[in-house]
Amino acid sequence: MKHSSWIELSTLAFNHNISQFRTFVPSGVKLSIVLKSNAYGHGLLPMGQLCEANSSIDYVCVFFLSEALTLRCHGMTKPILVLGLLDDSIELAIEHNIDVVCFDRSQLNDFHNAAQKAGKKLFVHLKIDTGLSRLGFFPDQVLSVVQDIVTNYPGIYIKGIMTHFSESGALDVQWTERQERVFTEVIALLQSKNINIDMMHASNTGATLRFLGSHFNMVRVGGGSYGLPQRTYVYDLIKKAVPDFELKQVLTYKSRIMSIKELPAGSFISYDRLYQTPRPQRLALAPIGYSDGFGRRKPAGLHVLINGVLAPVVGSVCMNMTIIDISHISNVEVNDEVTAIGDHEGIRVNDIAPLVGCVNYEVTTLLNPATKRMIVK
Repeated sequence: MKHSSWIELSTLAFNHNISQFRTFVPSGVKLSIVLKSNAYGHGLLPMGQLCEANSSIDYVCVFFLSEALTLRCHGMTKPILVLGLLDDSIELAIEHNIDVVCFDRSQLNDFHNAAQKAGKKLFVHLKIDTGLSRLGFFPDQVLSVVQDIVTNYPGIYIKGIMTHFSESGALDVQWTERQERVFTEVIALLQSKNINIDMMHASNTGATLRFLGSHFNMVRVGGGSYGLPQRTYVYDLIKKAVPDFELKQVLTYKSRIMSIKELPAGSFISYDRLYQTPRPQRLALAPIGYSDGFGRRKPAGLHVLINGVLAPVVGSVCMNMTIIDISHISNVEVNDEVTAIGDHEGIRVNDIAPLVGCVNYEVTTLLNPATKRMIVK
């Protein structure tokens, strides 16, 4: 089947990014890759396949238990941690050796009962709220929760303790340092009571690169593994300190020209007549639109790549189509390739994000999950 639009995932770029993060993470520290939200739009199964094949990756993280089960059913053997919702049977998590996050006392009875029913312990990572004010126990609750689990819930094994930084990409480091300090104090309190937990983790992409003392014994890298550092100035800071450091964009989004037409000067283009041809123009139509996650209907400044040349998007991006000015490109024909997102100046994710008013990995996360994803070299 010939696909009208498709997404290519570069094995070389992904493995390169992992090797770059490994230079920041000591060998005794586990490297986990976050595959939540369809692997930030890249595709859960193909990115899971790349993670499984990379020996430098120790863990993968997802948000839903159903995502973890999908990975297991498709051959994932590496440890998996569910960061959020258990939207399927807890017994299945136990059966398939999937770790889960415990963030509320209300979960304890269900966790324990499932473990008793399965005849095996459920491995949990306690989530500590050190300042994000999202999921997790407050620091002053942790000791009593741990003691309660150890005493009253023998079906639960506390395998890890974790927190999440709220602004590790900010120029002002004080809040992240405060969160790190609070988390360290919680761990020290537990250790003073002879409670030693196997795994301790806090760092996301930004903290992995900037706060080396926050690595503990595992880091959780999300956007950076796809070549998408959220804050470009943080990336620039790292590049300045480590000139050889480089992340490569993993995702390329392609389509093909479905029609070409010549329009005279003064023609209105697309819905709401937002664009009028200032001169005779040659336009191409590609079968990608906002239903595919492209453009979010805001065309100003968007470009695509055709025959190695940048071409501007004109008029409103439609539900299933985008209109492109190809007047300046010779020898363009129907079925020629169109690269809407790729590793080329002007169409990188970091180029597109400010044009549509979002962060970079929102661009990829919003790509239609029905679009074919394929692993390439």
